[in-house]
Amino acid sequence: PGPLTFTQIQGGTPPAAQNLEISSSGNLLTYTATVSTLTGANWLSVNPATNITPSTIAVSVNGSSLPVGSYSGTVIIQAQGAGNSPQ
Repeated sequence: PGPLTFTQIQGGTPPAAQNLEISSSGNLLTYTATVSTLTGANWLSVNPATNITPSTIAVSVNGSSLPVGSYSGTVIIQAQGAGNSPQ
């Protein structure tokens, strides 16, 4: 999938979550979704963190505690038994 982009005004409410579709070809797979940020802050999250394919996860951001700027993060999907895990 392509990048997800969020914008939040300083002091404003967090933007709406964006959905990410998780699927597999063939067997159903149990996966875990985690996030990683360069700042180490908890501004990026996913829900649910564990599920079975096919399903949807919501990716959310909350930059209310961050200084003004641009931030990047990564959503990591890992599924035991998947040939291309993690993604």
